[in-house]
Amino acid sequence: MPLGDSITYDDAYADYPSARPANLRYAYRSYLWYQLQTAHYNVDFVGSRSAGSAILPAFDPDNEGYPGWTSNELADITYT
Repeated sequence: MPLGDSITYDDAYADYPSARPANLRYAYRSYLWYQLQTAHYNVDFVGSRSAGSAILPAFDPDNEGYPGWTSNELADITYT
């Protein structure tokens, strides 16, 4: 499960005030997925959020990325 803050979801300063839609956000997740596939790992990202579904070539857009959250906030949802 890709878990993190804006780096995971792909929220950038350049997105404000006109933010890109969620289907165009990919962050490091697309590169990680492509590299895992190249290394012959069949992975399935999981998470309650989806971002990057319009990126080609396609990759698994599932994630748990929360832009603006602190590490303490992420820990709170991780360990409950």
